[in-house]
Amino acid sequence: ITKFPSLYAARTFYEAGVYFASFSSLQAAINAAKTRVFLALIKNIYGTLNLGYRVDAVGEAFSEKDRKAAAAQIIDALSATPLCNSPSAYDFEIRLLRGKRSIIIALYPGSRLDGRFYYRANAISASIHPAVAASCIRFVSGYTRPSADVLDCFCGSGTMLFERATLPYASLTGTDISAEALRAARSNERLAKTGAHFLIKNATKPFEQRYDEIITNMPFGLRVSSHKENLALYRAFLDNLPGMLKPDGHAFLFTHEKKLLRELLSEKFDLVAHANFSAGGLYPTLFVLKPKR
Repeated sequence: ITKFPSLYAARTFYEAGVYFASFSSLQAAINAAKTRVFLALIKNIYGTLNLGYRVDAVGEAFSEKDRKAAAAQIIDALSATPLCNSPSAYDFEIRLLRGKRSIIIALYPGSRLDGRFYYRANAISASIHPAVAASCIRFVSGYTRPSADVLDCFCGSGTMLFERATLPYASLTGTDISAEALRAARSNERLAKTGAHFLIKNATKPFEQRYDEIITNMPFGLRVSSHKENLALYRAFLDNLPGMLKPDGHAFLFTHEKKLLRELLSEKFDLVAHANFSAGGLYPTLFVLKPKR
């Protein structure tokens, strides 16, 4: 347990909790949360009991009545401790998980105690989850260079670039056509302090500079109208992409429009590698491309 915080260096997972125990009934789980052993676990993990927490019961088998009753009893039991019930601004979560034959109690850190993505103060609706972005960077790490000039030409709030910054680089540039997205990216950069620059720029138009790496979460939609729009956008972008890359550069393109992208690769790029990811109920693909010589 004392080594638990070091696991967060992995970055590539949505969340991780510490298992406390399993119980045969909800009431038994509630009673266990009132014990000194449970408090000792919290202090052992987080180093103090001067923390805010919330209680949640997860699982369709929990009725709303059960959820409220469990939370009320645990909150009442912990009221005599330094712990503070703070559902809207909590440091960790006491989570009751209903399995097939038992109730599990586990502890999950909130954003303050899980500091992996400290830079992510702002996001936009299309933002990639930072754990997914971190997984993308892990996959392409063998193709990156410590002296690389890196571009994200659909940068959004900058998440993909900030995760790329966990590896050595020479420069980071993010471009987007959305002023709102760039405001979010610049705000996040003030926390990330990577030296990234963010500019208004259309990814389908020529760039003055060429880059060693282009890594981006491309726009994609599942509606027919969105797909038609993406067809035009992807075609124009892939026509422009060779002029954005240095001759020995790589493009790392993340998209759910995998069939469309494959159809448009034509003779300009070699598909070096690809991997599928799970992201918010979708299964997008990360393509590693290299210009043909």
